[in-house]
Amino acid sequence: MNVVRKAIPIVAAVSVLGCAATGFIGDWLHGGPTGWGLLVHMALAAPVMLAFAAIALIWGGVHRFDRTLGRIGGVRKLLFWLLLLSAFVCTTTMLAAMFPIFGYIGQDKLVDAHELGGIGVLVAGLLYGLSARRETT
Repeated sequence: MNVVRKAIPIVAAVSVLGCAATGFIGDWLHGGPTGWGLLVHMALAAPVMLAFAAIALIWGGVHRFDRTLGRIGGVRKLLFWLLLLSAFVCTTTMLAAMFPIFGYIGQDKLVDAHELGGIGVLVAGLLYGLSARRETT
């Protein structure tokens, strides 16, 4: 179980970085991910979703806001929940955009929200990692 607890954040980080690379580089070069970049982006989405679900289940209780902060500071807890919220926004907006019930404009807005959620995951994940490293040293 200890190996799994160490592997899950690594899988999440590698998958998120892969999604960021294929999504944002494709966006900058072609106006959006296309071809193989899109296939890789979509293939990495499943590990991202599964890893963040596991992270929420395993470490959500430790990051609760209650009277005693314990060994994890309040800022780090806030960053944890912002990271999970951004991952949720990123996931649900893209899943919703796959259904044709929102129309072209609605799907375009959902893609924009997906990109903002991805940026939120990157920023919150980076800040959470830096805060975790700072608390351990």
